[in-house]
Amino acid sequence: MKMRKIMIYSLIMFTFIYYVFNLIRLQFSNEGKIYKEMAKRQFLIKRTILPKRGTIYDRKLREIAFSVFEENKFKREYPYKEVCAPLIGFVGEDGKGLEGIEYYYDKILSGEKGYEFLYRTRNGKLISLPDLKAKNAKPGKDIVLTIDMDIQEIAYRNLVELIKFYNGERGFVIIMNPKNGEILSLASYPSYDPYKIPSPFSSDYRCLPVTYLYEPGSVFKIVTYATFIKEKKYENIYKVDITPGSLIIKGIEIHDPENLLRKTYIVSPEEVIIYSSNIGISKLAQTLSSKKLYETALLMGFGIKTGIDFPGEETGKLKDYKEWDEIYKCTFSFGQGIFVNGIQIALAYAQIANGGYLLQPYILKEIIDGKNVKFKSSPKIIRKVFNEEELKIIKNTLKRVVEEGSGIRAKFANISICGKTGTAEKYDPNIGDYNPNKVTMSFIGFFPEENPKYLIYVLIDEPKKGRFASEVAVPLWKKIAKEIYEIEKLKEIDKNLLARNEIE
Repeated sequence: MKMRKIMIYSLIMFTFIYYVFNLIRLQFSNEGKIYKEMAKRQFLIKRTILPKRGTIYDRKLREIAFSVFEENKFKREYPYKEVCAPLIGFVGEDGKGLEGIEYYYDKILSGEKGYEFLYRTRNGKLISLPDLKAKNAKPGKDIVLTIDMDIQEIAYRNLVELIKFYNGERGFVIIMNPKNGEILSLASYPSYDPYKIPSPFSSDYRCLPVTYLYEPGSVFKIVTYATFIKEKKYENIYKVDITPGSLIIKGIEIHDPENLLRKTYIVSPEEVIIYSSNIGISKLAQTLSSKKLYETALLMGFGIKTGIDFPGEETGKLKDYKEWDEIYKCTFSFGQGIFVNGIQIALAYAQIANGGYLLQPYILKEIIDGKNVKFKSSPKIIRKVFNEEELKIIKNTLKRVVEEGSGIRAKFANISICGKTGTAEKYDPNIGDYNPNKVTMSFIGFFPEENPKYLIYVLIDEPKKGRFASEVAVPLWKKIAKEIYEIEKLKEIDKNLLARNEIE
């Protein structure tokens, strides 16, 4: 009996010593480390902390997109909704930018993720322990855009009204400061509710002024006319015959579809642009080499990206002059057979407005980190394209387009406007030819002529009513320009009142 007790006590003692020994060994051995990690994984949870995304402001520091903390996560708010959805874009569930400015400047806006360790109790409850290692999330930086939401709303509202009235497929408005390249508005239709992203997300929902390629039509005549002026052909060519049917190239007749408003078929080179004659511009192109026409197009920024700070810009299509024949040379002269994006057209006319400089357009004005401005944009000149003599002739011609030509419906108040219409039939693969019932209509203009502050380009694609840009696009341009002009007048009144009060 005594021996049995000794054996039992000995066994208990041995077992106790064995477990104590193993516990001590596990504390210092590699095997012990493995068990420790297993215990940590069982009771400690690493949770990612998403940072607050930066705010997007317009140039007057109005919030276009911002984040609020709701239900333990940040939710993105878009107070202007459809007005600038294709421009601003949206973010995914992970807080990453997926379209527009949200995508392009995602690295700046998104900030840096943080983390924390939470202790999980036996009943599954998570407890935050202050002594556990953690890293605070770093909020994203704020950005200020060159966009003016007053102007953006004017552009979008008028664009939507006109497209719905004419039952158009799509359209856009570009408004910029031609002197420095600042984009003041990029309105695009169709748009969408950023809280209800369309699925599938078609290309029409992207920002069309940047991403949509199209044949520009007569607004592109500025390239041919500019080449004609640069080569000083006007010194020897005074008159052009634009008689209907007077130009047939390899069996193809070049025709003028629009009522040209002219009283005679014998016009000056300047009147070719004023009345937007396809026959006339084709004949001017015949006096020029294909190489010179092509080089002028490149100089003015076609066939290359503009460098705008926005995703998805298309380069466009500009066929090398070595591949041209006489037919293509003529169609090139009036903007058919080439493809451009809207920003390229806007910049081409900005050169006429700003003294002859091709600029890089931009949307970002400032980057703000807390209360500090970390970056401030400035105008970037790419090259000088026109001299003063050339500009004087071209600008005077564009002024006459509005005063007496195809853009006459753009006139308002006592303000001098320079502009150009564009009516372009679209190629229809179903009929294998250009379809007169599928047309792109546009008008581009800047004002005031003496010291241009605004350049506006409007485009309507495939309106079901109306036939020419002069009756569809030009009135839209005028509505937008007039509202902006009224805002400018109110600003001037406020300035004068303030100055008078200071004097008194």
